[in-house]
Amino acid sequence: MRHVIVWITAGWLVLAATACTREEQPSAAAPSTGTATPAVATGVPGTTAPQVGTLAPAGAPANTVELVKRVRPSVVRINVRAGFGQAAGTGTGFVVDERGYIVTNNHVVTLGGGRVAPELKVDLADGRTVDARLVGRDERTDLAVLKVDAGRLTPLPFADPASIEVGEDVIAVGFALDLGGPPTVTKGVVSAIDRVIDETDVLGNPVQISGAIQTDAAINPGNSGGPLIDAEGRVVGINTAGIRGGFGTPVQGISFAVSSGVAQPIVKSLIETGTVRRGYLGVLVSLVDRTRAEALGLPVKEGVRIERVEPGSAAEQAGLRAGDVIVKVGTIDVKNLGDLTRALTQYGPGQKVTVEYYRGSDRRSTEVTLGERPQGSG
Repeated sequence: MRHVIVWITAGWLVLAATACTREEQPSAAAPSTGTATPAVATGVPGTTAPQVGTLAPAGAPANTVELVKRVRPSVVRINVRAGFGQAAGTGTGFVVDERGYIVTNNHVVTLGGGRVAPELKVDLADGRTVDARLVGRDERTDLAVLKVDAGRLTPLPFADPASIEVGEDVIAVGFALDLGGPPTVTKGVVSAIDRVIDETDVLGNPVQISGAIQTDAAINPGNSGGPLIDAEGRVVGINTAGIRGGFGTPVQGISFAVSSGVAQPIVKSLIETGTVRRGYLGVLVSLVDRTRAEALGLPVKEGVRIERVEPGSAAEQAGLRAGDVIVKVGTIDVKNLGDLTRALTQYGPGQKVTVEYYRGSDRRSTEVTLGERPQGSG
C-alpha cells in the first residue's frame, strides 16, 4: 500500500500537501504552530445532516463540459487571513447543504497551523463574498465544515463509496494557485482506492487517513478542500494531497483525496454537533508494516502495535497489553493507524466492540467497551 506524507508547513520534507495557496505579507508573521485547539468552534445545535451519499439526479451530464456547468456553481473560494499584516491563503470548498454548509480541508482554515484563522471569507460562484464561521473541524481526517448565511446555494451529493471504481473518469475542481476568476478544472481517472495519506499534526505526531483515493487529475496548491467529481456529478473525494520529489519538484500524475466513505460520517457529525466523538481505547500505538514485522518477528505484516496501555482504560479492562498487535475492530480490518481511527469513529463511546489482535503468534479476540476521550488528550 503506497503511503504519502502531507506537507503543510515550510521545511525539508520530500512529500507535500496541496495545502492552500498562501501569501506572505512583507511584514507577515507565520501562523501559530503551537498546541492544537479543540476540534470544536461554533456547533450548530438543532440542525440535521446533509443528505450525504445521495445519488446525482437522473440525466447525468454526457460530457465534461456539461459536467463542469453542473458542478461549478457549488464550488467556492475560501479566503483565509490570520490577521492584519499576517499570513493569508486561499483554498477551495464546496456546498453540501443548501442551508449554507461548506466542506473544505482543516489545513485550509488553519493555514497549516494549529489554530483556526480569525478571518474566513467565501467567494460564491455568483460573485457574492460572504463571511464564514467554523462549525467544526477534524484534524484526524483533515476535514472542516464552514457555515455561511446565504441563499440560492446548490449542494453537491456525495458518491456511494461502493460505486467508486478504479479507471473511472473524474474531474478536480478548485482554485489552483489562486489564478483569479472561476475555478480551474483538471481531468483524470481514479488511479487507485484505499490508499493511505500520512500526515503529521502540529506537534509532530503521526496522523494517517486511510481509504484515500489516488488520481492522476492535476491537483495543485489552492485545490485543497475542493471536490473530486465523478461522471454523474457526485463527490468521490475531497482533494487533499500531492507528492513532491527532491527539491520540492511536483511528482506528476499522483495526487490524493479523502474518500467520500471517510468524509460522509465526519461531515455529518460536524454539522450535527460541531465535533467528532470517537470511541477511546486508551492505548499508544505504532504502525506495523512489512519491514517492521520482519524485524520484530511478528506473525502479521500489517496492523497497529500497542506500545502503552493507560491504567484504568478500556483497553486495560479488556486485557490488552503492550506488544499486542491489533488487526481488527468490529467489522473493520486494521492495517494502519487510519483504519483504527476510522473504526473508532464508527464505534463511539459506550459501545461494545470485538477487538482482534495477535499476542505473540496467537490470534485472540476480546470484547471492549469503548471509553470517551479525555479532555485535552491528543
